[in-house]
Amino acid sequence: MSRHSRTAFGTARRVVDVAVDRQVTFLAAAIAYYAFVSLVPGLLLLVVVATAVFGETIAAELVASTGEFLTPAGEEAVVGAVSSAGGRTGASLLGVGLLLWSTLKVFRGLDTAFVSLYGGEETP
Repeated sequence: MSRHSRTAFGTARRVVDVAVDRQVTFLAAAIAYYAFVSLVPGLLLLVVVATAVFGETIAAELVASTGEFLTPAGEEAVVGAVSSAGGRTGASLLGVGLLLWSTLKVFRGLDTAFVSLYGGEETP
């Protein structure tokens, strides 16, 4: 085995050891989870805004295009949420709240990950 390959193998092994020691996979999974969770309220807000701007026909088209992913009860809930003014207000408030919460969790996860990986003190 050449010196170069031993050095490369040793470096790769040290990287894996540090990743396992500092729980890099767990931190990456947590960040990915909260990033994914923030997509749902973001999409809900997008549907509400599109309905307000383009009318209720866009809501029907969006529900029809997602029909294979939603149950009939889910379709009814989405149509009810975006078709009436009260439903849009409630969906908007819920979407904003969930989007804010999940965005804060993503940044908190990033802060925790960087502190864990690079050392330092976490921000309160």
